[in-house]
Amino acid sequence: MLLISLFVFIVFISIFSPRLREQISDTVFSMKNFIPHKIQKKSFTPPKLSVLHQIPENFSSSDNESFTSGWTIYSLDGNLKLQNSFDKMEIQINNSGSTNANYLYRQGLPIIKDKTYEIYFDGQSSIERNLKIEVINTETQEILFSENFTISQPQNFQFHFQAEQTSNNGELRLYLGSDLEEIKNNFHSVTIQKLRMIPNLETTQVRINQLGYRVNQPKTCVFPFDAGDVFDLVDANTNQVVYTSSIMNRKYDEFTDEYTYYGDFTAFNKAGTYYIRSQIGSISLPFNINENPYENVLLAAQKFFYFQRSGMELEKEYAGELSHFADHMTPAILYGTENSIDVSGGWFDAGDYGRYIKTGAKSVNDLLLAYISNPKSFDGDNNIPESNNDKPDILDEVKYELDWMLKMQDTDGGVYNKVLTKNPAETVAPQDDTQTMFVLDKETTATASFAGTMALASFAYQQYDETYAKKCLDASILANDYLEQHLDHIDKKNPSEINGGQYLDDSDKDNRFFAKATLYFVTNDSIYLQQARDLFYADQSIADNISWNNIGGYGRYLLLQSKKLKETDEQFYSDLLNSLTKEADLYLSTSDSNNYHSSTYIYGWGSNGMIVENGIVMLMAYDFTGNENYAKAAIEQINYVLGKNTLNMSFVTGYGQIFPNNPHSRISKALNAPLLGAMVGGPNSFREDIITKQMSPDLKPAKMYADVYESYSSNEVSIYWNSSFVYLLSRIK
Repeated sequence: MLLISLFVFIVFISIFSPRLREQISDTVFSMKNFIPHKIQKKSFTPPKLSVLHQIPENFSSSDNESFTSGWTIYSLDGNLKLQNSFDKMEIQINNSGSTNANYLYRQGLPIIKDKTYEIYFDGQSSIERNLKIEVINTETQEILFSENFTISQPQNFQFHFQAEQTSNNGELRLYLGSDLEEIKNNFHSVTIQKLRMIPNLETTQVRINQLGYRVNQPKTCVFPFDAGDVFDLVDANTNQVVYTSSIMNRKYDEFTDEYTYYGDFTAFNKAGTYYIRSQIGSISLPFNINENPYENVLLAAQKFFYFQRSGMELEKEYAGELSHFADHMTPAILYGTENSIDVSGGWFDAGDYGRYIKTGAKSVNDLLLAYISNPKSFDGDNNIPESNNDKPDILDEVKYELDWMLKMQDTDGGVYNKVLTKNPAETVAPQDDTQTMFVLDKETTATASFAGTMALASFAYQQYDETYAKKCLDASILANDYLEQHLDHIDKKNPSEINGGQYLDDSDKDNRFFAKATLYFVTNDSIYLQQARDLFYADQSIADNISWNNIGGYGRYLLLQSKKLKETDEQFYSDLLNSLTKEADLYLSTSDSNNYHSSTYIYGWGSNGMIVENGIVMLMAYDFTGNENYAKAAIEQINYVLGKNTLNMSFVTGYGQIFPNNPHSRISKALNAPLLGAMVGGPNSFREDIITKQMSPDLKPAKMYADVYESYSSNEVSIYWNSSFVYLLSRIK
């Protein structure tokens, strides 16, 4: 029942969504600096949040002794007892039994024809005797390798063989029986340590974060089948084992149809390049451990937004192969009228050329909160036209979207929802999409999202541009006035002749809550606080989630950032915090339920975006509780996206060893140029494009992905997935 309840809850909040901080100031935000329509001048320093906890320098590691061995004794006519400890097997032999009827064995070894394998171990026996080692294909019962040897004093044993056939279930046997009476009835012990079976081929079965791990943060890997009792961390330059740990936590994963195992090497903190090698033959891709393995991918994920810019020429100096002429510059028609307005600019929403307020607002929220939370993560130069001015590049990039959003506000405060053409463009460069553009309907959902985002922008830009900050705050308050005059929910379908993203939202309560909460955060006006409180207690679920269509979680977080709220309304503060931790606990529980640490049971459109959003919510809960389990799980969502998943793929274009090469992006496809740093949507079990519809009906949800341009439901890019990725990555950086 619990699983069903969790499943239903997550479906409810997310199925319709196409969808750590290392250093952060703990200085408390002072409300006196923000009043409506008058933003006071301050010194030139980044804005700050009153975050309560910093991510620790070191996390605890798993107990390496906590494992269940897969090695077993088979005894037909003897008396043998096996005692397992970490990387060591001791067999007490009271009666050895006959030669071929008593043995130590393990199945599940992957064997590939014509490949060479090395078996080695340290062994000793309390008496001198003969043993036999064999490798068997359990599918055919044929012996692939067999050799006798003598054992007594401690020594190292090494054996080599070339496989003559392939087996998905090879078996390694160590025969312990003897037909010699002086051995059979002589009590003795045989000890085997550091047993390994190593193939001479590169394999990629072990799932890891392909970009690597931070020195002092959790480091985990996944074995998607039985790989032995232990694994080694091997220096890729010297091939020397530098750390050994247990393979643990066997679990069946219904979303991948795998029995997976878990490895933890958090305790190893030396920078370098390494790979994972398991006890019985599975090997990972090489990866790095260093202080900042994500520096380049974070810059690329930010630069993605520049490539999504509409309404300007992308010059070769900044865009390289993705350069193109200015696009979509003509005025757009207000649908249903003969009037037109200038709505040039902003970011293309996803793989096509539509532009939307709701998804743009969500994207801006992520990027602004990422910057405010950890400004040092955004010190790098992104090589955009505005670089080298007096602002961080991230704020210059976000301003490009904000400027467009401001154009979408009518004089009465209402905000138009989207800019679309009648049909999505063919696979052409942006400037070649010359269809007539239409501006569609003012909506309360779009207006409320706009109001909250503009209020947050006024906070973020106040230190750099007081005039612009005031413009954003004025726009926010005007939009809020519109909402007060339009209390009914307005959210409209596209006209029948216009085909494009719907982004329908069945409620605007979460949007309104976000708007009121953020306006209170910025202005300290108690009216907004009361309105936010009333909305929350009417339906507390409106404060959940941070997706484009469930945006209230941003408002909840900003209210909790208010030190004054905790002092003046302790009950409201407590209920908000309980709401946050309850949601975070759901994602934490889901993450802990599988060895890949995926925080979702639903693999729908934008599953990767949902996974990263869940990581952000867990970080938000960590900020106010200091519960390290939230921080660990948030980091695991990044590990998942960057390769520690069932597909063994980094879902970010251009980063990792295996990554998407054919994302659904018209710009990239039309210009025949790679779009780097874009996180694709990921597995989508609902089969919503021609490619996924043709996939095997037996394919499990977490594997329903295709690196094909036509698979827009699994391989599209979007601003609101990338923004979540930037937020989470910048926090753990």
